[in-house]
Amino acid sequence: MAHYEHSVNIHADPAKVWQVVGNFLGLAGWHPAIESCVVGDDPTIRVVDLGNNMVVRERELSRDDGAMTYTYEHVDLLLPVSKFIGRFSVTSGNNDGECTVTWAADFVPEGVPEEAVVNIASDVFKAGLDGLASGFK
Repeated sequence: MAHYEHSVNIHADPAKVWQVVGNFLGLAGWHPAIESCVVGDDPTIRVVDLGNNMVVRERELSRDDGAMTYTYEHVDLLLPVSKFIGRFSVTSGNNDGECTVTWAADFVPEGVPEEAVVNIASDVFKAGLDGLASGFK
């Protein structure tokens, strides 16, 4: 499996940041590329509308609110991959009132070079985490 991750430092209490990023259905509230995010036919599924008739379904696999992390998988794959497992985590920063949010993914490229998938993930992750951070300024 290939791996990609992007992190952002936020000057805010980690628990408050987790309340936002840890909300499995809350992506549309902070990611500028997401038009809506609603519960699917199963409570562990979120349906993410990216606009332009692009919809992806993702399943929450695990959650640890104490450790401020959750993992999910793509059920419907829009990316050229055969498997995609993502993870969000919030960790305390070096100083009080600071934290680091990391969005990571492990994936298996399908029919394209790994770099092509990394470039897509990089754009999506960076835009999302920048949007999240801007909500705490």
